[in-house]
Amino acid sequence: MEDIFILKTNIKTPAEKLLVENIFDSNDEIIQWNLDQKDIDCVLRVKSSTLCYESIVKMINSLGFDGAELE
Repeated sequence: MEDIFILKTNIKTPAEKLLVENIFDSNDEIIQWNLDQKDIDCVLRVKSSTLCYESIVKMINSLGFDGAELE
């Protein structure tokens, strides 16, 4: 079963998005992802059948960004 994780981030610029893209596109556990940088919360949506919020946040943090589950 695939889950969609929705997170609030501080990934604001095209260059920052490219950093995320390089990591997420090479991760076989991520089926699909997108980042809405026009939204005030820079909403990141990640579709995966194996990951959890914590592991996605760790990936974002490793790049120097903040991420949290959007409530």
